[in-house]
Amino acid sequence: IRQFPEHFEVSVESEVFIVALLRSPNDPVIQATINDHLHYFQIENLHPGYRLTYRGRVLEALVTRKRTAELNQLMPEKITPDMSKYLLSPMPGLLIKICVEEGQTVKAGEELAIVEAMKMENSLRAIDSVKIKSILVEEGDNLMVDQTILEFED
Repeated sequence: IRQFPEHFEVSVESEVFIVALLRSPNDPVIQATINDHLHYFQIENLHPGYRLTYRGRVLEALVTRKRTAELNQLMPEKITPDMSKYLLSPMPGLLIKICVEEGQTVKAGEELAIVEAMKMENSLRAIDSVKIKSILVEEGDNLMVDQTILEFED
């Protein structure tokens, strides 16, 4: 991207686009000309980067200096751990009851545990058919949010 007083030149691969903003960049609806064609789109600041919406299409873009972009390519990608084989407490509360035993196979929809939070009992149910590998807490324990209650077998 090269900035000039009245417009920007945006290079994408071998193509160059002349972009002139006709409204304030702080307005979420942007009116701009791109190669002399008028366009309206929405822009949202994601810190870092931007989300552009145009005719129902959404594009997320990270705008950086060239050197920063080169260094970003060298960074390892963050991999979200697979927590699907655990039952986590959705909120802080008191574990009232564990409704299963280790080694038991349960079907989707069956009750696994009951957690009381703010004087309301919340039933935690299986979303798939699973076999209980281990129970990591005891009835009467105070649970923190995202604390592991049960582990399922693979």
